[in-house]
Amino acid sequence: MILWVMTALFALLSGVLLSGRGGFLIAGYNTASKAEKEKYDEKKLCRITGGGMAVITILLFLMALFGDDMPYWLEAAVPAVILVDIAVMMILLNIKGKAKPGKDGNRTAAGEKNRNSALVKWGSAGFTVLILAITAVLLFTGEVKVAVHGEEITIQVSYWPDKEIPLEEIQSVTYEENVSFGRRTNGFGGIRLLAGHFENTEYGKYLLYAYKPCSALVVLKTTEGTIGVNARTEQETEELYQMLKNEIS
Repeated sequence: MILWVMTALFALLSGVLLSGRGGFLIAGYNTASKAEKEKYDEKKLCRITGGGMAVITILLFLMALFGDDMPYWLEAAVPAVILVDIAVMMILLNIKGKAKPGKDGNRTAAGEKNRNSALVKWGSAGFTVLILAITAVLLFTGEVKVAVHGEEITIQVSYWPDKEIPLEEIQSVTYEENVSFGRRTNGFGGIRLLAGHFENTEYGKYLLYAYKPCSALVVLKTTEGTIGVNARTEQETEELYQMLKNEIS
């Protein structure tokens, strides 16, 4: 769901910029004085920035489309494509977004032109990098932490509400390998983490708090339903299982 929302947002911003409008979105240019803005081709700046964002929009669309079945080649390609996209955009901003001649037809002094060109170039790149950084944080970071406090188990996961499970509500705990997490019905899905409501053929509808690369899972059967949680690796997940089993016994 989050990826689809981000795809829609990026598509909207890309469309506005590609139309030659939305100069106020370009950092550096939007704070420049009227005299400084007259030295640039605003439509070109917008379209170049919009083109760079359109590439990211396509990546987000593919990631949302594949969902939890995202191929590894796409996961590996995302950061590389983003870096190339930013580099190409900066080059085009420097070449195509050159300062325009002044109203009197005289050329702007070389030093001033270079400074202003750099301002727009780095400002536009900074705006894009900021958005991409937020996206990267959501997709590539996050932690799952499990702890026992008194008479309850607490599962803390990044970007999704924590879960507290009273020990008295746990009916069984098992360790499963090669688990197919199934499809996400309402939750968070990144390259690193999966969290929220999922559904598969083995557990039906259940809650999942997991590192996506690890296929092992500690399955808790509770009075409220099934909950799956894991650690970064299969070995750490098995250790988590032993710890929870001892606490519940």
